[in-house]
Amino acid sequence: MLVDSFQRVVALLFKALKFKDPEAFNEICKILDHYEKVVSDSFFGGSNVGFTDLMIWPWFERFRSLKSLLNNELDKDRFPKLTAWIKNMTLLDCVKKTSVRQDHLIVFTKQSLTSPEPDYDIGLEKPKEEETPATNEEPKPSTE
Repeated sequence: MLVDSFQRVVALLFKALKFKDPEAFNEICKILDHYEKVVSDSFFGGSNVGFTDLMIWPWFERFRSLKSLLNNELDKDRFPKLTAWIKNMTLLDCVKKTSVRQDHLIVFTKQSLTSPEPDYDIGLEKPKEEETPATNEEPKPSTE
């Protein structure tokens, strides 16, 4: 139920970013008031990370870019339990291994709002063969 209802937050997040709509951010906060009430202990399901935590986390990770892009961020006083939950999520190995650098997130978000083809590979290491400049020479056959 929490995962499904979070889709409204996702839609409002894009509205806030694309149209610089401050009311969309206010609506996000109103919805997050419910999440603030239901998060318990360390995670949504209790003391262990669960499905809900992992499914909504990527969107919370994107909230980090709000300060830079909209001059807005989640109010730590209004959302103390969600703030603690965010901290707990960042301590998980699975989150550490898949976390997106904030500068990459900001560049990608800006591109995705203005370009029909954003660079989905921002921050990925290029394979070695892509790093080598291409030549027009044919490979020479081995004489051995």
